[in-house]
Amino acid sequence: MRRALVVTVALIGALACAHAARARTGTGDPAELFRERPVNPTLPVDLVLHAQLRLRSQLGLGLDLERGPSPTSGAPLFGAGMQHGHDARLRLTPSLFLGDDVRVFADVDVIAASFGPAATGVPWAARSDAGRSAAASFLDVRALGVDWLLPIGVLSLGRMPAHFGLGIGANDGADLDDDGGDRADRLAFVAPVMGTLVAAALDIGPGPSSSDFGPSTRALSVGEQAIALGVMRWHAPWEVALYQRAGRPLVDAGLALVLEWQQQDAPAPWVTLDPTRDPHLVRRDAHLAVADLWARVVLGRVRVEGEAFLSDLAIDNPSPWPGVTVRRTVRGNPAAAALVGEVRPLDDELGHPSEALVAKLEMGVASADPAYGFPEVTPTAFTGAQAGDVFGPQLDLKRGGDERFDAARLHPLHRIDLILWRTLLGGVSEAAYARAQLQGAPLPWLRVDGALIYSQAIVAESAPGGVAPLGVELDLGAEATLGGASLRVDAGSLVPLGGLGARGGAAPALAHLVIVRVGHVL
Repeated sequence: MRRALVVTVALIGALACAHAARARTGTGDPAELFRERPVNPTLPVDLVLHAQLRLRSQLGLGLDLERGPSPTSGAPLFGAGMQHGHDARLRLTPSLFLGDDVRVFADVDVIAASFGPAATGVPWAARSDAGRSAAASFLDVRALGVDWLLPIGVLSLGRMPAHFGLGIGANDGADLDDDGGDRADRLAFVAPVMGTLVAAALDIGPGPSSSDFGPSTRALSVGEQAIALGVMRWHAPWEVALYQRAGRPLVDAGLALVLEWQQQDAPAPWVTLDPTRDPHLVRRDAHLAVADLWARVVLGRVRVEGEAFLSDLAIDNPSPWPGVTVRRTVRGNPAAAALVGEVRPLDDELGHPSEALVAKLEMGVASADPAYGFPEVTPTAFTGAQAGDVFGPQLDLKRGGDERFDAARLHPLHRIDLILWRTLLGGVSEAAYARAQLQGAPLPWLRVDGALIYSQAIVAESAPGGVAPLGVELDLGAEATLGGASLRVDAGSLVPLGGLGARGGAAPALAHLVIVRVGHVL
């Protein structure tokens, strides 16, 4: 159940069929892929192949912040001492065009391997020193489906990426540095109406970030279904550039409304307490309604873009045990928002805004629950936490306990830093942040950037240290490119503040992280 509470908030980007090849802002024009595909007049079939190859290594120091074990679990925030790991991934995203109207698409991780403190797909994803380990997966089919171009729109069917707006709720994980990403088994239709995209979609399990096709009693998200309606006014990047050159303002916006429900769930890895029942299923009767609003304004050198979502959830039976009914309805209203402002103060040789220097300011917030600790990334408990815990279930289903779940989490792939949220806490949750960033291109093949991030808990008592300030982080990065190949180095240092400390213990210590990534995009 708690997994559903976290994951279902990530299903809000159900504006039809956003694919990895499209712009990450909004959902894009569904007919664009048909218009811009290469055409071979001698063949009725065209194959367009995109590929990603990525090799990464990381080295972390002091990621446990020297704060000691969490009071309830007895586990540290992260492994002590120096942490290092490596991972590799080869991803293929082919599109097979059958004539002029049909496209078969796929997204396959041919191989993904990790070697590090924990075999989790990314070497820094685990928060414990479970010993050296390695893991590899082969032919992980992330998406597979069909687009059918009709005279009035595009009809899509299959497992496909889900992405909306800035990606704070639904994020497809299409970037080279991304891991995971949301997927949905979806039937969707998108149509242009007076310059606006109108979409409708039906999702039928098993939900995002899973490679198991078809509903299954062994899938954690069995029975999740959703319907979505959306409208969006959207301009492609080349259209945005034309407006900038003409000095004309451009306003885009979109709204997605989603209703999700789940009658049954498979709360593995818990063991059934009633052998006469299906050992994998529990009645859930959960409902989630979400409204997600995105908007973008571009005028010359300035861009302002924001996204916000508000949800209403109810779970009639939050029991983690098949065969056992917990008659305590869980309710909540998780909400989150992010706002980005961007200025390009320089002009190119034609007098247009240049990418040689870009200044950004971003602010965001995720709603809080007064329960102790941040929400678990992979929750497995339903009883209350205690003061000083870094993570807690946000619920206490004992008699007279806490039945509210109002904690929100910005999608982990909406990355704002290297250490605090990306590595240690799994995405901005129950906190507000401000991020100032400066990007530049001193050479055509070299880009450098730096960011300063301040984070603060919304409810001081829920932070492990009992005070609101969480930390200040400085991140620096540089990326060199040659054709489709790239080499990127990121380094960050976190100055943890009182909110991340241990109550009654010593102040938390500095943490440092370096990530080196070699990639090639075809």
